[in-house]
Amino acid sequence: MNDTLRQLVQAFDRMAESYRLVADRVGRRLDELEDVHASLKDYVRQLEERSTQLSESNTGLCARVAELEAQARDLRQENEGLQALDRQKSDFLTTLSHQIRTPLTVIEGSLRLLFHEEGVEPAARHEFLTMAHQHVDRLIRLVGNFLSLTRIESGQIVGERRELDLSLLVKRTVDRLRPVAINRHLRIDLEQPPKRVLVQGDIEMLESVLINLVDNAVKFSGQGKVVQIKVEETPTEALVHVTDQGFGIPSEELDRIFERFYRMELPGIPKTAGSGLGLYVSKIIVEAHEGRIWATSEVGRGSIFSFALPRSTSFLHSMA
Repeated sequence: MNDTLRQLVQAFDRMAESYRLVADRVGRRLDELEDVHASLKDYVRQLEERSTQLSESNTGLCARVAELEAQARDLRQENEGLQALDRQKSDFLTTLSHQIRTPLTVIEGSLRLLFHEEGVEPAARHEFLTMAHQHVDRLIRLVGNFLSLTRIESGQIVGERRELDLSLLVKRTVDRLRPVAINRHLRIDLEQPPKRVLVQGDIEMLESVLINLVDNAVKFSGQGKVVQIKVEETPTEALVHVTDQGFGIPSEELDRIFERFYRMELPGIPKTAGSGLGLYVSKIIVEAHEGRIWATSEVGRGSIFSFALPRSTSFLHSMA
């Protein structure tokens, strides 16, 4: 019995030793698996960090690509604009050359007849002199707009500002252009306040605005029509309205008439001479005087061109 128990105890001891050895091997294996698991977790973390970095880098690259595409698009648009402007300048110089040549030819022809032809009737002499005078005025306006454009492009839009009477300047412009209107069988009506309307500005530049607007009104109105010019004032502004009885301007063209070199050409309307600079130059000059300029029109009934300038500060101070 004792031998049997001893044998059982020995068997259990052997089994316990076997289990212990197995447990040791399992423990070591678990430790190895934990090390592998930790390594895998670290590797996964590194992959996630790398993935985040790549994603951020990809986002940055996409943003940079979009920025470069936008810059390339802007450059293409700027290049197209420069090409269009270059074409406009070429067209303008061609038009200007033609417009200068035409009045010079008329002036030269009129003077030649007056100097070399004997027995010219007084009426004919007056007609030739009138034609020469009108084309001299046309040349002056062309050169004036061209010089104004040169000043604008050089950044010298407004020279010496001084207080001036806008009503007097308007009247002087009307008197200067009235012979042109009479020759076209038009009448110019002027309405203005009895007192002075004072503004601060460059008299030559503001005079060029008035000449452009009034000359346009005369040019686009037909025979027997009336060009109306009105000067008025508000507590803060002096306003000039030039109304013609011409063909009118379609609403879709009103936003473009102040563009540089723009000349409106519509079917059924006779083409008139012009450089496409007058209204553009006028807009730049008025805005340089802290003013505003605009147009309203109705096709078949004519147009109204208006501009407003701030009242002279000396006047405003006297009202305070």
